[in-house]
Amino acid sequence: MEQPAFDIAGPLIRYLEGAATVAETQAVEQWLKDRPENQQLYEQLKRSDWLLRQAAFYGSLQPEPGWQKLQAAIPELAALPVADKARVIPLRRTAWLRVAAAVLLLTIGYLLLPTRQTPVADTAQAAVIAPGREGAVLQLADGSRILLDSAGNGLLATEGGSRVLLDKGQLRYEAAATPASTAAFNTMSTPRGRQFQLSLPDGSRVWLNAASSIRYPTKFSGKERQVQVTGEAYFEVMPDSRRPFTVLVNGDSKVEVLGTAFNINAYADEQAIRTTLVAGAVRVTVGRRKLDLAPGQQALHNEIAQEPQLLSEVDIDKVTAWKNGLFNFENAGLEEVMRQIARWYDIEVVYENTVPRLFFGGKMSRGLQLDAVLKGLEGARVHFRLEGRRLIVMP
Repeated sequence: MEQPAFDIAGPLIRYLEGAATVAETQAVEQWLKDRPENQQLYEQLKRSDWLLRQAAFYGSLQPEPGWQKLQAAIPELAALPVADKARVIPLRRTAWLRVAAAVLLLTIGYLLLPTRQTPVADTAQAAVIAPGREGAVLQLADGSRILLDSAGNGLLATEGGSRVLLDKGQLRYEAAATPASTAAFNTMSTPRGRQFQLSLPDGSRVWLNAASSIRYPTKFSGKERQVQVTGEAYFEVMPDSRRPFTVLVNGDSKVEVLGTAFNINAYADEQAIRTTLVAGAVRVTVGRRKLDLAPGQQALHNEIAQEPQLLSEVDIDKVTAWKNGLFNFENAGLEEVMRQIARWYDIEVVYENTVPRLFFGGKMSRGLQLDAVLKGLEGARVHFRLEGRRLIVMP
């Protein structure tokens, strides 16, 4: 059973200090094994630069008592001017531990279990809107559609030399007994509030985020494996040096790979198309410009810049958080946060006045109901009014 967040806070800090009891050590070690995010948080708590960025974040969210708690942790923080709250300064070991403890407790108490004493009536009394879930629509070559949300496991169709199967919530293809001379093309699409997994005919795996689609052949023939995507998708491509794997993105760019893991974010309402390499190697082509990516790099392009730009040292955890069941709002502006929420909860977001210039930090589960997410965001002095499935952002 996973250790409750509040129960692990004290043992974890004593574990960092090297003063944990045998029982506490066992509890922490089990907690670290429970979820990858726990191990990541533990590693971050040992870094002074990350701690100070979190200190600045909580200071902007909760001057009473957030920043005061952190100011009390070490004198160096109290002396920092407002503009320098996130500046990296050397921390003594005792000071680092005290800041780690404060940040850990605020992370658990604020982001995961919001405790504002004055709830905003509009969201507190809002109708419950559940988070997104697994689901998609499969369009076969003949134009017929299968709702995968309600389809049972087993054979769905046979076409283009392949059997189409639903297996434990994942769509996959296997060669049919009677081969076909040409492949048929299928399209899998996820509406807002849905995501789904797909195993392509060559064994490559694809995760589709909400409001996304992928078009692909029911079998790969010829010298190239080619698919088309819109929205956001994460790929783990099976290596095949004889047949390169190509992704066409929104009809205006191309990603070429041999065998690798990467994420493509190409939503129409985002400011740019972003291809992020997790492992292996890819080449991104936009017009005549080609960019070769190394792991941890990102190619970014939009209609204004035309040519793609290369970004290094990208936060891979943030890019792939959706695939792992999380929102990662680290250094995300309000509009970026609300676009993610709108797609996942299938709601419309409108702004009552100008868009507040706010930035967030931390992570939240995509399994939370909408009202829980909104209460967490209200600590940054932004408020919401929910009218049906229309979310109004107020100053």
